[in-house]
Amino acid sequence: MTQSPPDEGVVLRLKPLGERAGGVVTLFTHENGLMRGMVRVSKKATADMLSGNIVRVERWRRLDNQLGSLTLELLSSSAALVMREDGVGALLVGYFAEILTVLMPEEHAYPVIYEAVLRMLADCPRDMTALGRDVAEFERLVLQEVGYGLALGEDAVREGVDDVLVWVSPNTGRAVGALAGEPYADKLLPLPAVWAGQAADWTGEADEVAKALRVTGHFLYRACGQDVVSRERLVARILRL
Repeated sequence: MTQSPPDEGVVLRLKPLGERAGGVVTLFTHENGLMRGMVRVSKKATADMLSGNIVRVERWRRLDNQLGSLTLELLSSSAALVMREDGVGALLVGYFAEILTVLMPEEHAYPVIYEAVLRMLADCPRDMTALGRDVAEFERLVLQEVGYGLALGEDAVREGVDDVLVWVSPNTGRAVGALAGEPYADKLLPLPAVWAGQAADWTGEADEVAKALRVTGHFLYRACGQDVVSRERLVARILRL
């Protein structure tokens, strides 16, 4: 049986298999990306494996294609975030648990995504426009890293250099100018000004955040092949639907 080098990860899910059988925990780790493994289940261990917790991970397995056994050491608890009075912390943790489990391939490291997850868990804004901005930028990063990147700068569809980019093609992910896209406006997605290079930042732009979440939501659905219910709940809270 071989031991993998120690890693660090965010707990996504724990599936108990019975008191004696233990459980299967799903993590998103810095060095291995999405990882699953068998764990012993006890009252203390279950508390350490709450969704959103940051843990140190060690894995033992005989063959690379086996699930293997994990030992976890709690580094940081998500309890304060999950129990936040506005309920947004719990929605954010549930969002990460579902979207990373559904979208990320197993045993493939995405350290940039991992660091982004840690930042958002550590600093979840109370302002919904700020949170929406962070979620939209995170989703754009995820789409880029897993190969569904949006071509919002190069390869844009324009009728001349002065054709301002205001749309996104739902098929190609390419930005489209106002003039070039006018005949197809009802079929195109709105492009946030900051992603088009027409604005310096998101400050005070709730409508722009809504546009961004609509764009990333469309391509995430295509990438996942299914609705991500926890995302729908989080976005509804952000937009106060």
